[in-house]
Amino acid sequence: YGPKGRAVLLSTLLDMFKPTTVPSDAFEPLSLGQYSEYVLVPFIAVRSIAKDLSMDLKEAHVVLQASSMAGSILQPAEDSDPDFDVLTQYSHGLRL
Repeated sequence: YGPKGRAVLLSTLLDMFKPTTVPSDAFEPLSLGQYSEYVLVPFIAVRSIAKDLSMDLKEAHVVLQASSMAGSILQPAEDSDPDFDVLTQYSHGLRL
């Protein structure tokens, strides 16, 4: 899904779960933004790949790693992309 997909997932998570209302004791010392970026986004990406390609999670994780370069080329998160700007406006103010 590339950097743009990562931005979509992260923005969606942080919109669904507000940092000011989610108790952080379950994932301390990480902030909600860090936990979302480093744990939840990769987990959701692997689950999505597994579902899209009808495979188990281990296979999907291999696909995620093997296709990261292609994702960066096909779905870049460029500053000049107006869709990317809208998606990231929310997360720029958060402590990631």
